[in-house]
Amino acid sequence: SPWTVETARREAQRLLGQIHNGADPASARDRRRAEPTVADVLDRYLSEHVGAHNRASTGREAERQVATNIKPALGAFRIGALTRADIKRWHATFSDRPYEGNRALAYLRKALALAHREWELRGDNPAQGVKLFPERKRERFFADAELARIGFALAELEASGDFPEGAVRTARLLALSGMRLGEVMAVQWGWIDFDGGCVRLPDAKAGARTVPLGGAALAYLSTLERVGDFVCCGVEPGKPLSQSAFRRLWIALRDRAGLINARPHDFRHTVGTFSAATGANAFQVRDILGHKTLAMTARYVERDINPLRKTADAVASRIGAALSGGRAEIIEGAFKPKVGAIK
Repeated sequence: SPWTVETARREAQRLLGQIHNGADPASARDRRRAEPTVADVLDRYLSEHVGAHNRASTGREAERQVATNIKPALGAFRIGALTRADIKRWHATFSDRPYEGNRALAYLRKALALAHREWELRGDNPAQGVKLFPERKRERFFADAELARIGFALAELEASGDFPEGAVRTARLLALSGMRLGEVMAVQWGWIDFDGGCVRLPDAKAGARTVPLGGAALAYLSTLERVGDFVCCGVEPGKPLSQSAFRRLWIALRDRAGLINARPHDFRHTVGTFSAATGANAFQVRDILGHKTLAMTARYVERDINPLRKTADAVASRIGAALSGGRAEIIEGAFKPKVGAIK
């Protein structure tokens, strides 16, 4: 044993001193042994909080983060023994995946906040104050050539039969609709209005909303076999596709199409960018994408300057002609007064 007689005597004297002052070291030891682990707290967080207060899509992401990123590293800690330094060391392991690390930290912080304030399992929240990684704002969207490669690669993967049909459907609907991944995976046949050309989502990120569907999306949906309630069902017809099943398809699709730094969410950026390029205003793009505010939509409208230039041309032509006493016609970025204008 690493304990010598002398060190054992010193420890005994320390414990006797505590007992003399009214403490109970044995009870404190038993309390520590009975104290829940971080894994126990995370399970309680999922069952009592996420299940009752969050949407199903949020719940699935919380379960993934807990099972994949948090429990393996921190689950064995007793809730009272977990320190901010432990959390910082764990968070630092995501330096090459800053977005994933920040999302995992957010879920852990919420679970520990409940343990502190509501369940009174510890006196503070050690995740509070841990600095997030800086995240670069992504503006990526797919060019026409990239979309052609994606379509070709997706057809090959579908023909291979190596991936669930629901995963292939999810990829196509992401590209054609501009919906979020969780929205596409949750769509049920009963929500689709073929006559109205839309899908009515009862619960999206910003609440219930109606998503307009273009002709290509409606035509594709009309060709699909209906198996169960979900359009993008998993292996079991009555259940939606799992995140892991789609992730497997996406990695194969990304590699086969030769996409660099691409995510499924970039389909949504593509729809927003192409919508602005048609001349749609910020209100229209907002409604297509289901954003809460125009601030989220402005980046798409600003990205394509041609619709704004046409508007500026029309306004400048009209005012310029009025100032010169005549009418104006637009000529590719400039105005030219009609012949016979009053000088």
